[in-house]
Amino acid sequence: MGHMMKKIYFLAFILTSLVGAAQNNVLTNEATKLCQNKQLDAAKTKIAEALNSDEKLQPYTWYVAGFIYKECYKEFDSKKRDSPYREQAAEYFIKALDLDKKHEHSGNIKTGIKYLASTYYNDALLRTREFDEATETEPEKLFNMFRKLMRTAEPGCNLNTYDKEFHQQVAQRYFDLWQINIDNNDLPDKALKHYNEAIRVDSSDCMLYYNIGVLHYNRAVFMYRSIGPNTDMFDLIDIQMRASDIIKSKALIAMTKADKLCPSSSEILRGLLYMNKALERDKDIEYFKSEIERLIAEGKMKNLAPPKK
Repeated sequence: MGHMMKKIYFLAFILTSLVGAAQNNVLTNEATKLCQNKQLDAAKTKIAEALNSDEKLQPYTWYVAGFIYKECYKEFDSKKRDSPYREQAAEYFIKALDLDKKHEHSGNIKTGIKYLASTYYNDALLRTREFDEATETEPEKLFNMFRKLMRTAEPGCNLNTYDKEFHQQVAQRYFDLWQINIDNNDLPDKALKHYNEAIRVDSSDCMLYYNIGVLHYNRAVFMYRSIGPNTDMFDLIDIQMRASDIIKSKALIAMTKADKLCPSSSEILRGLLYMNKALERDKDIEYFKSEIERLIAEGKMKNLAPPKK
């Protein structure tokens, strides 16, 4: 169904080393040294002492706490999507940023927040490949944490690329689940909702319209497949009319939009051909056949397989 599944985009954030602090941050500095020596349990204990002392007034103390818990997440919990270490690290970094009115440590704090954001983003994308109806809210929860952290670190930053990718992935997953359970009409509706969210971000992406066209086309095909030897004649006529209307008023409109955005795309032309075949439009069938033959002659198209069902 198009080329929906893309490689996960890893944000390239590199955390800087812990920096020195004021001389009176004794407990925080001890926690820093323990963390640098990979003594994470001892570092957690020491930073807890610091957070229960007057040092809690210093943004640097909260930054170090976030850094230590971030390291614990990397060391112990990097495979856990619900890691308490990651959640705690995020809280500490946010607190540090809020306290850092003089912006003495804001650069390092924001780097830490962005790092955690990238892990939530990657986990969200991974989860879109495997969720089911019982766990369908999990990817969005992870993605919302990514958005929250990015907005905290860089208010007003443009997240359109990530929004689009996420909604594409979720839509694809719902589509795949629908192919397994074609009687569940909620699944294509949910897929369509996320495709439209992706279009809201980028209305120039022809493959989004292509995928919507394929979704509606498959809906019509599944209706045709429901016809059997025992189907009542009037039910048969009703099914045929409704399926034809879906192709004409939804599938074909979306695929035509895709064709306008990406003229001469072999996938889109193939979709238009099979939709017009379903509607028995001879003139349009001949046109798209000739276009496809031209692409084959030019070496730009290899086969005439129909859109995936």
